[in-house]
Amino acid sequence: MKTFFLTGISRGIGYEIFKLLGNDNHFIGITRNKIRFLQNFPLNISKNNAEILELDFDINVNESWSEYVERINIIVDNIDNNIDVFINNSGIAHFAPFDEFGYDIIKSEYFVNTIAPTILLKKVVSKMIEQKKGLIINISSIATQKTFENASIYSASKNSIIGLTKSLREEVRKHNLKIVNLFLGATNTEIWDERIRKEKNHLMISPENVANIIREIIKMSEYNDLMVEDITIKPKYGDL
Repeated sequence: MKTFFLTGISRGIGYEIFKLLGNDNHFIGITRNKIRFLQNFPLNISKNNAEILELDFDINVNESWSEYVERINIIVDNIDNNIDVFINNSGIAHFAPFDEFGYDIIKSEYFVNTIAPTILLKKVVSKMIEQKKGLIINISSIATQKTFENASIYSASKNSIIGLTKSLREEVRKHNLKIVNLFLGATNTEIWDERIRKEKNHLMISPENVANIIREIIKMSEYNDLMVEDITIKPKYGDL
């Protein structure tokens, strides 16, 4: 049984990963809405296999930078057991012309997509180096590889983590840590407007299939003589 540390466990891809792998592994999951997750808890999975933590990655207007960092760090500090697999899955997106973005939206996207994951990675990597093993899976977007109109802030905030993980990968090879970036095309999750999901869900990747891909990545990570580094998955009929 592995211990998974998964952000964004309550919906979409994170929820499907838990549904697929939660019966055979222990999950420490982060969500902004713990009640919603518990209401939808899969019946086939023992609640002993899950530790669900409620945490908002955006900074509160009333908290200082040091308070924010401490609030994020304390999550990992309170994990007693080893972390075998860390999956960075949380993310938000607003699609609009750049000059229409409000500063609050810019702030939120950077804190949720970039700053909070960076703080978590710093703590998780330190823990995995002590363990002398670990797998990190960063679920990202093809918006970091291809230019899309009206996705400037989302692309920028996601690209920051890609730059971090690619450089970090070179640092931690010697510690038996593996880092995988998974670049996804349009996937049928709540990051999309409900109208678009209804119109184009048949052209999107299903979250269930992404969970299956994650399972295969974890299996491949068991091979000692190789590292899966970057995987791109697109919808069958191409980008939306």
